Amino acid sequence: MASRYSLPESLSGLRAITHLSSGEREFKLAKKYAPDNPLIGPMANLYLNAEEHAVLAALPGERLSKLRHRLGGFTVDVFEGDLSGLILAECEASNRMAAMSVEIPDWCVREVTSVPEYTGWRLAQNRDGVI
Repeated sequence: MASRYSLPESLSGLRAITHLSSGEREFKLAKKYAPDNPLIGPMANLYLNAEEHAVLAALPGERLSKLRHRLGGFTVDVFEGDLSGLILAECEASNRMAAMSVEIPDWCVREVTSVPEYTGWRLAQNRDGVI
């Protein structure tokens, strides 16, 4: 399943998601909290309707656009625009032990979990596409 994400980063977690298989649109405001351990951190989602999203999306801020795929237990984001060529994979786990037991596939080149330059906020600020 693939989904296209448009992320106005003025609110860091404001998302407009288009599920490519169905055309269905989904809107949400996500908040990721700074974790004590980079392997697992709490996150909350507030689901919005189109009108609520439009009000928040009108605020100034940088934008990210990416195509999201599911590959096994991983979410793979293929970035577009200024960050074209960047591909990030992420695995969600319910607790620290589950996160530590994830086997990293051979197609993963570099571990960036604790590298601040790869957070959504920092990527949105990166207009030259160089990381």
